[in-house]
Amino acid sequence: MSDEEILVRATRAVRRHGPGVTLTQIAAAVGLSSARLVQRFGSRRELLSAVEASVDARLLRSFVQGLAGYESPLEGLVESLAALAARSARRLYLLSSSYVFDPRHLSSPDGALQAQRRIEEFERGVQGVLDGAVAAAELPHCDTAALGHAVFVCWVGAYNLWAYAPVGQVGDAVRRDLTYLFTAARGDDTPPSSRAARTTSRNARLPSRRPSVKR
Repeated sequence: MSDEEILVRATRAVRRHGPGVTLTQIAAAVGLSSARLVQRFGSRRELLSAVEASVDARLLRSFVQGLAGYESPLEGLVESLAALAARSARRLYLLSSSYVFDPRHLSSPDGALQAQRRIEEFERGVQGVLDGAVAAAELPHCDTAALGHAVFVCWVGAYNLWAYAPVGQVGDAVRRDLTYLFTAARGDDTPPSSRAARTTSRNARLPSRRPSVKR
């Protein structure tokens, strides 16, 4: 069994049992002995850190895959993050009961640094898309690193607020908030109710919900 397969099964155990999951419970979910898991990954803490990294890596892969098929970088970015939020909404343990958010982990010597590195990796992926949007004249020249951070904060904020008060669809909340963010980044102060009747250039066009798929 590969490490990735073990981590996928271990993730299910974390989902089921929460941050207090034991090595025995993970071993039962994986189908290996506790001793074998320790041999492969080290301590329980090291195994759970690997689970956390694996979850984030899968989220990043899903984000990148979601960009495919869109001619507009901004449209692809909005739709990919909306779809990612919708999928993640089915796994709310990531917000509340997961080891990822266990204060004992985040207060450990390396826990917070590991989390920060993963955030920065995700933001670099977003920045790359924003660089493409600038090249395509969908955004003016700007600090895409800072805007990438704002996109990440906006996405996480929309997702967390929806998790707290799950009214409507989380994907729609993400689309709405990111659309306002990009409107501000373009310096476009046109009220939302007026945009539908306005003839715009590509530089001013907002991301839509329907993908423009290359054929």
